Amino acid sequence: MAEIDYLEDYGVSESAVMGAGHSFGKWANISGAVVSLALIAGLSVWGYKLLMRDVTGVPVVQAMEGAFRVAPEDPGGMRTPHQGLSVNEIAAVGEAGGPAEEVTLAPPPMALDEEEDRPVAVLSRMAEADTQADEGETADLAAATEMVEDAWPGEFLPEDDGAQDDIAEDGSQDALATDRAVAEALGIPAPDEDLAGFEEDGSDEGTEIALADGAALDDFSSPRPPQRPADLSTSVAPSNVSTVAADPVAGQPGGEISVDDLAIGTRLVQLGAFGDPEIAREQWVEIAGRFPDYFEGKRRVVQRAESGGKIFYRLRAEGFDDLADTRRFCTALVAGSADCIPVELR
Repeated sequence: MAEIDYLEDYGVSESAVMGAGHSFGKWANISGAVVSLALIAGLSVWGYKLLMRDVTGVPVVQAMEGAFRVAPEDPGGMRTPHQGLSVNEIAAVGEAGGPAEEVTLAPPPMALDEEEDRPVAVLSRMAEADTQADEGETADLAAATEMVEDAWPGEFLPEDDGAQDDIAEDGSQDALATDRAVAEALGIPAPDEDLAGFEEDGSDEGTEIALADGAALDDFSSPRPPQRPADLSTSVAPSNVSTVAADPVAGQPGGEISVDDLAIGTRLVQLGAFGDPEIAREQWVEIAGRFPDYFEGKRRVVQRAESGGKIFYRLRAEGFDDLADTRRFCTALVAGSADCIPVELR
């Protein structure tokens, strides 16, 4: 079969076809050479930078001008004492400094008060105990006083307009009965009947009262105060109380002071109740003679009071610092068979 020559049929010479193929191969070789050179150059530069990274790639931080931290001129707050002393410079610097221009001696040591400078826990317990004792004593005394003065009308005491001496004696008996009820309510030993001038017959049912005019003996029973109700008010009922004029007795400790000169809330102790102010003053001299050490600096208070239509006179002592002082005083007197009840002036 005869070969077909396409180039001649279409009018294309063989030389033209060979020239076109040679030109394409030439440009392909040139492009490959350029790409190869670029890769070689890139790899060379990358390898060089990789080797020199520790030298050229270290970050640099520029230091700030001035001190990193500056202390304020006035920091405020409370300064610690004893600053700037030479003895502190040794611990701070490590060596002693030069001679000081001004020498200041250390202040004297502070003296501690044995009564006040105690641990906080001890002071708190003492204050709490005093507060509770004060409140309990005041409440019990006020309640007992109101209960006795309001609930005991005193009708068991005879009244005789023609015998003033009997009225005075009966008033002292009523007062002592009132004080005995108050003492029983507070848990304190009852007053002795001998201070008021009447005798005990030894029975539990009653007491005989000898009248000055020779009247018949009357038997009566001293009622026990009832139990205090739960809703009982602790306020003291107002009473008609006046003060007997001071009439100092020679040789008595501290003299006598009027109730009007005392402030409300003054701590007192009651030594008894009597039907005549002079009897009260005589009893003061007698009791003070038995306990001269305890009555030093104490002043006598004779207070006129009225209860159940009867007038009597309370003998009290003044000159105590607080409730604890009155309790210590009464403890000493009760141990010596004397009557004493801590009270508060109202």
